[in-house]
Amino acid sequence: MADGVHLGLIVSEAHPGGNVTGIEPYLGGLPTKQIELIREIVPRAKRVGLLTDMADPKGPRQLGDLRTASQAFGLEVVTANASMSDEILGALDNLSRERCYRACT
Repeated sequence: MADGVHLGLIVSEAHPGGNVTGIEPYLGGLPTKQIELIREIVPRAKRVGLLTDMADPKGPRQLGDLRTASQAFGLEVVTANASMSDEILGALDNLSRERCYRACT
């Protein structure tokens, strides 16, 4: 499942309750680590481009976490949405025009 708490399927990640089983592909804290890595690789970066799929249930949560982490490091996040495979090249072109380093999640 993408985000069981957000979707109302479980009470919490630590104590899901009920009969729900599965894995959750979203890892809390991962966006912060990704931003830390970007700062190490490109320390002078001011803007980070994010290719995202806002139709994916975990997309909004990841974007929020990335924005929070980016602000702490003084980075601006510029997003490009691609919900379908034929939208990816156009979204990457948009990020390129924005002169961003790309962070894909």
